[in-house]
Amino acid sequence: MYSDLFTAESLAELKTAFLTQFPMALWETFYVTVLSTALAILLGLPLGVLLVAGEKDGVLPLPKPVLSALNVIINLLRSIPFLILMIMVFPLSRLIIGTAVGTTATIVPLVVAAFPFVARLVESSLREVDPNIIEAAQSMGATPMQIICKVMIPESVPSLIQNVTIALTTILGYSAMSGIIGGGGLGKIAIDYGYYRYKYLVMLVAVVILILLVQLIASRGESFRNAFRLCVTMIPTGIALLYQFSGIFTGTNAMGEETGIAIGFAKVWSNYSKSIPLSIVMGMALPIGVLCLNLLFDLKSIKQNRYYWFAWLSYLAATLMFLVFYEKGFRMMHANFSWGYMHGMFFVFLMTLIVMVKNIREWWKSWKVIFVVGELAVLLYHLVCGVNFLMYAVMGNDLAGF
Repeated sequence: MYSDLFTAESLAELKTAFLTQFPMALWETFYVTVLSTALAILLGLPLGVLLVAGEKDGVLPLPKPVLSALNVIINLLRSIPFLILMIMVFPLSRLIIGTAVGTTATIVPLVVAAFPFVARLVESSLREVDPNIIEAAQSMGATPMQIICKVMIPESVPSLIQNVTIALTTILGYSAMSGIIGGGGLGKIAIDYGYYRYKYLVMLVAVVILILLVQLIASRGESFRNAFRLCVTMIPTGIALLYQFSGIFTGTNAMGEETGIAIGFAKVWSNYSKSIPLSIVMGMALPIGVLCLNLLFDLKSIKQNRYYWFAWLSYLAATLMFLVFYEKGFRMMHANFSWGYMHGMFFVFLMTLIVMVKNIREWWKSWKVIFVVGELAVLLYHLVCGVNFLMYAVMGNDLAGF
């Protein structure tokens, strides 16, 4: 499925799609998501208020059959899968929009699917309001509408904002599914290229952009500055490297062999290790042991060590790349993706040694000294293995058989 992910043809297809279709798709996704959310809030907010205020002991009691009918309608609409709901509301879309296909037409099923969900979110937010505040307002002679508009809703604003964020991310996911009926946006690109044309690279880029949008909405912009800084540094660097090495990673070599980057789980690593999990554990015994000990006995300090966690994150990313990617042709056995894995190991070991020094200073005169001795013993094990490997290489032996 992903064996031809980074060929010259797929990269050219991605470039064309990125320049011609992604800008409009982003706008369509934004337009549909924001407008659908606004309309869903417009319908769901008063409905959620009625569900709370209309109860028997509420500020605006409703007849029991009416309240029961509202709950049944909301539960019924929420229980229908969105793909089926889109088809069911085709007549309503034609009645309101004039067509059941297209970007604007998908707003109707999105609103129908989302407003019951918003109503339940509003209901849960209003139930968090302190009943004593409502009773105080009633004792001062406030009318039901005054209590709703000036007490219940203002008091639940923080929770409502959080729930609106949840609604936005949910509708964004629904909008991607609407691409199956020609709804436009990133979902349509993912379906058109991934499902109909088997152009998986374009599909993966569309999915990554959707994930980034969800993260941006979920964080309510808090991490936008860091994400922006990361993008303006990494994206130009990635483009430059891809351009520089495109001749190596795509096309054919001088011998006529196909080259390029492909995906295959442990395709290269399995040639050098009979048990990959065991080799990872044995190679990372000290860092894993120190990590577990500090999580148990020094959690607060280790959580604040950003450099330590960055080293682990780099190692995990490099390990994943080594497990998943490989180069085609004669370069496959070069295992070039292992360089990232080894660099990740180096940084993790470096930060682990720094943490070890701290452990020795703090634990030496306590009962935890037994763990310090254990850490030093594992470090000695790594040193012996390293010297043995070095001697094996110096003697001119084939490292693949080590």
